[in-house]
Amino acid sequence: MKTTIFKLSTIALVLVIISTACEKPEEIIHEETNIINDEGFRSKTEHHDEELNEQQESILPLLHMSFDNKMNKEITELHWNEAVKNFFKRKTMQNKVNGTIVYFQISTQTGNHPYNNTNAIVQASVDFDHDFGTYNSGYLTLNNPNNDRELGQTDFHLLGICIPYTGLSWIELERANIRLQGEDGWFITSYNVSLLNSNQVFPASGSSFISTTPNTWLDNITNTGWDYYNTTSVGLGTLLL
Repeated sequence: MKTTIFKLSTIALVLVIISTACEKPEEIIHEETNIINDEGFRSKTEHHDEELNEQQESILPLLHMSFDNKMNKEITELHWNEAVKNFFKRKTMQNKVNGTIVYFQISTQTGNHPYNNTNAIVQASVDFDHDFGTYNSGYLTLNNPNNDRELGQTDFHLLGICIPYTGLSWIELERANIRLQGEDGWFITSYNVSLLNSNQVFPASGSSFISTTPNTWLDNITNTGWDYYNTTSVGLGTLLL
């Protein structure tokens, strides 16, 4: 489509061992679409929460695509779903070692008003419920090698984590949060998480979703501060394994 610019690049396999009970996901291809739009303003809304100095490892997306706001939602989702489908066609079955690899999607939309875009570091985390208890993904870095979170842009991410249990019969999305570091503020209008049976490499049915419209600034008064948006417990649906 003329409203998007597709670039292919490679990315190393997931940067962190999710759990010692699981194997690393294999090396995959990173595809992304980027709309270039420089930002020269750093908004300061003082919506900062805390400063953290942790040197925390984080998971990177397996697949990322961005679409500007000139493309309607149906066409955007069609392109994204086709890219995800092709990703899993290339992917081989994971060996399970005392754990279960689960794949899920995160999408965000950036406001379309001046200075709503950002080049800051953005991370997300997701809480799952399952028949053995609960599991938190840890922070997932949503930054990519080229520009994302431009004005009016929708960013899609495919991620994989290892839940350190075998024999799961069901899993659900419970809640999620998203955070931004530094003074380069971002106005986020939507934040969604999807756990789909079609994204798994093992037989599954059903789905689970988190769908929110934050319509809020994430910003800080220091370069090291983090500002958060939390969805609360709004997950719906169940993925049956």
